[in-house]
Amino acid sequence: MNRMGNVLMAGADVARLDSLAGFLGGNGFTVATCGGATPIFEEIRENRPELVVIDLLGNQTAGFQWAREMAGGKEKAGVPVVLIGAAPSVGHLDGALDAGAAETFTEPLDREEFLARLRPLLRVATMSAELSRRTGLARRFGCGPAADLGTDGDDRPYDILLVGDKEEENLINEALGGNCATTISPDPSTAEETLSERFFDACVMAVDSGNGSEPYLDLCSRMRDNPRLFNLPVVMLAPPGALTGKPEPYRMGASRSLESPVRPELLRNSLVTLVTRQRRRWEIRKAIEATLQGPVMDTLTGGYNFDFLKANIDDFIDTAGLLRRELTIAFFLIPQVSHVRHLFGDVAADDLIRQLSVWITRMVRAEDMTARYGEYDFCAFLPDTPMDEARFVMERIASIISYTDFAITEVYQPISVPVEVGFSELIPGDDAETLIKRAHSNLD
Repeated sequence: MNRMGNVLMAGADVARLDSLAGFLGGNGFTVATCGGATPIFEEIRENRPELVVIDLLGNQTAGFQWAREMAGGKEKAGVPVVLIGAAPSVGHLDGALDAGAAETFTEPLDREEFLARLRPLLRVATMSAELSRRTGLARRFGCGPAADLGTDGDDRPYDILLVGDKEEENLINEALGGNCATTISPDPSTAEETLSERFFDACVMAVDSGNGSEPYLDLCSRMRDNPRLFNLPVVMLAPPGALTGKPEPYRMGASRSLESPVRPELLRNSLVTLVTRQRRRWEIRKAIEATLQGPVMDTLTGGYNFDFLKANIDDFIDTAGLLRRELTIAFFLIPQVSHVRHLFGDVAADDLIRQLSVWITRMVRAEDMTARYGEYDFCAFLPDTPMDEARFVMERIASIISYTDFAITEVYQPISVPVEVGFSELIPGDDAETLIKRAHSNLD
């Protein structure tokens, strides 16, 4: 079973926490529990969890206070806070937003939904950890300060794509207090065309029971397969009986599944939480990109140089054993570069290398890092990623590049470049050098 992440759970009901901890543990999480304000902060400092789950049942006042203290102080350090045991009321749902909760679950807690909604939070935690590590490493290499993670623009109106009609638009306006701009698409096919033209903060799909749920679920699935849209929050509103089961929309890629008619406070909590997370991702992404400065740049591609990537791997490995974190290194080998250099010269070959660097970098996640390794191979660092997951994504990237015709400077014919891929995952005793060497030797 793949390792999911480290979770710290706090609350008054020890038996309830232990039961939920057993469920998460059976699904790849490492879970610790505690029951008081002082222990929770001690546990965070000592064990560095990737998620903190606070149970409000029997502990409402203290639970909200812990969440507020973590969101507002140095204790949080980028760790998402999840509240469970909330009442489906304005006071609890809006209170969770005020406390800075990354997710809020009302009672009764559906465990499968709980599991599905935790996974995206782990990716945000990975991005935050990578930003912290990469920023510190860039300073050691002599780079200037990276971009700050500010809050500018957080009060911008939410840009929402609605697959629905005027009734749902009015509901969204009520939920968000008018702080939104809503674009209406009457059906999934029209929405998909709109999504290809511009970015949105979130998409709300109001399932029309007369047309069935399949077109909406299919669109959701295609969005998750689209590198441009795979992080876009999707809230699905469905009348009772329109879906075969609660886990179904999450399996197809929905960020939230709500039964309609939905109360405005529940929709508000969902949209504000998801859009805040989406905007945070973009802030982290920009801050990570700001670390790419002169001393760490490859002179040919403009991407990271290999020395910086290798140092990043070593820094990750230094803490990976303690936190049971996974790491995969992938290599892309493109021998056609040598052939292009032989036939068309250095200018053409260098142009191809630059294009390949851009393609690979744009198709991996923001928290991943790529660098040119030799004349015609590239190395990719994928933190918190098991090898089977990395293999699926990297082989897909290799396939896309292999089926692309490149237009190269002073070469008057399209050039195709077959790609070979190799992988290695972190094992005890590895350092950057052994891990990289093993991945390179595993090239097809």
